[in-house]
Amino acid sequence: MTKAVSRATGPAWSGADALADSFPLSLKQPPIDRLRPDDPPLDVLAVFVEKRARSWGGVAVPLSGGVTGALCVLLVLSLGFGGWLLAVRAGAVACSGFLCSVATLGGHLVPTLVLAGVCAGSLAGAMPMTRGLTRANGPQLAVIVAAALCGVFALAGAVALLLGALLALGLAFGLFVAFVDRF
Repeated sequence: MTKAVSRATGPAWSGADALADSFPLSLKQPPIDRLRPDDPPLDVLAVFVEKRARSWGGVAVPLSGGVTGALCVLLVLSLGFGGWLLAVRAGAVACSGFLCSVATLGGHLVPTLVLAGVCAGSLAGAMPMTRGLTRANGPQLAVIVAAALCGVFALAGAVALLLGALLALGLAFGLFVAFVDRF
């Protein structure tokens, strides 16, 4: 005997089994409308923190182009200044008087040399780990900031001399303009 099957109650579409197999297993299960009393309470936040969370210090963030450029300039200046300080310490270059005293932070040659060396060494050491000082995570950024502070302190005397010279040149130019304007 043959069965007449209507479209409404007929057999499933032939591709329905293939479509059902493509769904994730969680969608094939019945919905959870209540918790069983024998299940222990689940601390979702604790599980997330334990399994998924990463500290922000481990995430490398990009450094701006200006910061990278300033750090590279600081590295080059610290290397040059450290070389000059080594030459002064070896006696190959004479250094005396007020200008030398300001450049070496009050005649403290060795601490200034150490600061310049720490800056140059730390920045040069951080370069390969930070993709050329373009990306840094928390600990790398701490090393970069400490190196930059050492470099700034080491170069403070030389920068003070340069600013003083620029101020003197600006004053001389202003006096020259005032003198020429009068006549």
